[in-house]
Amino acid sequence: MSKCCEVEKIISLDDADDCTSAADEASEPHEKMILKSLGLFNGEDIVQEKVLEYTDKFEPVWKDTAKDIIGQCVTSAAAIKSKMAEQGHTTKCSPVGGFFLMCLMKETFMQCPADKWQNSEFVPCGARFFHSANVWFSIYFIYS
Repeated sequence: MSKCCEVEKIISLDDADDCTSAADEASEPHEKMILKSLGLFNGEDIVQEKVLEYTDKFEPVWKDTAKDIIGQCVTSAAAIKSKMAEQGHTTKCSPVGGFFLMCLMKETFMQCPADKWQNSEFVPCGARFFHSANVWFSIYFIYS
C-alpha cells in the first residue's frame, strides 16, 4: 500500500507481538491476536480510543483524515459483526479485527491525499485498489 499512498500507516504492526505460532495453536485469527497485543482489541470490539492515539504523531491534514477513517472503520466492522449475528452466523472468534484492518486499508486508498498518491505504469495503484475494494465490498454486501 505504501507504494500507492505515501502516508504513514494508521496502525503500524511493527510493535505487535509475533502471534503466528500462537494463532495457529489457538485457532484464533492472526489479526485478532495482533490487535490484542497492541491493546487495540478487547476480544470482541476495537478499542477506538486506543487506536486514535496512533494519530497523535501524524501531520495535521493526515491526522484529521486518519481519525475519520478510524471512526468509519470501527462503525463498519461493528455493523458487519451485528449483521452476521442477526443472520445467525456464529464464529468461535470475533471477525472484527480482520474487518477493521481491511477497512483501514481500503479507506486509506480511498482517502489518500492527492499529493501523496502515486500511480504510474510502474506502480499500477488503480488495479490494486480495485481488487482491494472488491474484497471489502463483497464481504460488506454479503452481511448487509
